[in-house]
Amino acid sequence: MSYISNMVFMQTLKAILTDLSLIKYGEYQDKNGSRVLLPDELFRYRIGTCYDQALYTYVKLKKIFPKTEVSLFFILNFFPNLKEQQHRSHTGVIIKHPSRNTYHWVEHAWGDQKGIHTAENLKELHQTIKRLHRRSQQDYLINWNPSVNVNKLLNLGKNLTYKKFLDICLEGAQGVK
Repeated sequence: MSYISNMVFMQTLKAILTDLSLIKYGEYQDKNGSRVLLPDELFRYRIGTCYDQALYTYVKLKKIFPKTEVSLFFILNFFPNLKEQQHRSHTGVIIKHPSRNTYHWVEHAWGDQKGIHTAENLKELHQTIKRLHRRSQQDYLINWNPSVNVNKLLNLGKNLTYKKFLDICLEGAQGVK
């Protein structure tokens, strides 16, 4: 693998976040209901949840850095003290710097966490994501999948509903408390 400077790498990640700033957060609806947009549809409709935006980011990074470790993570929490919304999930993307031993979480859809988060190792970055996803000490992290099967998601094409996305993410999830 050829050397990629940190400046070029970080500029590439920032450019993706700039592109995603054109996307309004929300679910895409068509005549058949809501579904996850494919990466090539995201900018046509300019709407997407973390699922849609992370899928786009993953595919884009794999195209730009084809030999680099890129993963789509999934997290699901249970909030026992909330009456209306008892579960909350999030999907994001982590990429390993191609020339350094650092990991970067590229985040656009999670309000306060928008940006690029860097860690010296993958375990540290995973712990940060899990910690930030909790709203209080009474929240329970019930499922964590650090490496979702993206090909399985993409193979569903326009049949990828939010429920199917969630089901695929849960297939490889580890139960945690």
